Amino acid sequence: MEKQGQKRLFIAGVVIVSMFFVELLFSPFSTVLAQIDNKAYLPFISKEYPPLPTPEPTPEPTPVGPVGGTFTALVVDPINNQIVYGGSYLSGVYKTFNQGDTWYSKSNGLGNIKIQSLAIHPTNSSIVYAGTYEGGVYKSNNGGDNWYAINNGISVERPVVYDLEIDPTNPNTLYAALRIQGTYVGQIYKSIDGGASWTLIFTGNKGSVFKSDDYFYDIDVNPLNSNELYLAAHEHGFYKSTNGGQNFFVINSGVTDLSARTFAIDKSEPGLVYGGVWKKAAVYRTENAGNSWVNKQFRLPKNAPIFRLYPDPFTASPMKIFCCYLWIWNLFY
Repeated sequence: MEKQGQKRLFIAGVVIVSMFFVELLFSPFSTVLAQIDNKAYLPFISKEYPPLPTPEPTPEPTPVGPVGGTFTALVVDPINNQIVYGGSYLSGVYKTFNQGDTWYSKSNGLGNIKIQSLAIHPTNSSIVYAGTYEGGVYKSNNGGDNWYAINNGISVERPVVYDLEIDPTNPNTLYAALRIQGTYVGQIYKSIDGGASWTLIFTGNKGSVFKSDDYFYDIDVNPLNSNELYLAAHEHGFYKSTNGGQNFFVINSGVTDLSARTFAIDKSEPGLVYGGVWKKAAVYRTENAGNSWVNKQFRLPKNAPIFRLYPDPFTASPMKIFCCYLWIWNLFY
């Protein structure tokens, strides 16, 4: 009898335990377990972290143009012709990335914002130079974002830098054509270290090669011969050097207007050079490196004062030449 009682007690225990697990299976807790992957471990601890702030994008510079006013200099990026720099006589340097649809101010670091001239490195277009009115020369190594003065060796105060020219075959060699403020005397400086230092190589004093004091608006390096330089003298016409600027001699055969302002050298055709003048005769052309000139003002306004001639670096045989002239509207004609 005792054994039978123990057996009945064991069976009852098994039934009770089985009922407990059946109850557990259909309880709300079983629903939670069913939602957990069968490989999950308990206990499960969760903490909610606040979302990280979204970083704000760096704002783009605000375009300031198209820009009006007096522009005295222009250079095109030799690698990307969508990029152009313009120098304003009143408000510094501007840059466009879309051939002039919009412009951005690029004058940070310029101690003088009266721009007279610009030059750009032929193979590294991040390097740009600016010549100012009475402030000397500045350089940028980052596409005009920042500028710093490079006047070591330029001995005169308040130089007016009418032109800057880079030797295309040796870009560390630069020339600066300037005028001593308060005088009619021009000077040519040369740098062979990217503008870090300058050396005076020529002056426009009376008695040098001129009958009277004179200064210079433009100096150009022949891209096919670095020793050959062309110089536009304010009242003495066209001059040339064949020894890198050590000496200059006159090349005015066929030129009747000596108010020289600018040159454009066609690098695709040796000896082809254009010269612009200010008073009456507009543009001259030579096919023999300046030995003789022929007037070429057809389709230009009569007596147009020529300020700059720009060869298009992306054309050849012959190159396109852009002409910048001053249009004077006379109400009494």
